[in-house]
Amino acid sequence: MSIPSQAPPGPDLVAIWRADYARFPKNRTYSIYDPQVYFRDPLNEFCGLDRYRAMIDSLGRWLQDIHLELHDIQQVGAISAPSGR
Repeated sequence: MSIPSQAPPGPDLVAIWRADYARFPKNRTYSIYDPQVYFRDPLNEFCGLDRYRAMIDSLGRWLQDIHLELHDIQQVGAISAPSGR
């Protein structure tokens, strides 16, 4: 009887999000997002990585000196969810 090997650990999503938010909106790590990523804020609600990328890119074109504070980030099992303002 053999013991099944565990899958190798995935990327450290918390560390990636912390780094991404520190340099927001530049050089985002879009490869960690599901192609059907869900986004909602007071003005927008949509699914899809292309729309998410376009929305983030438009912030960098229209706003200067953006500062985003990451207030909390948690990883619970395989699901992570950042929150900030």
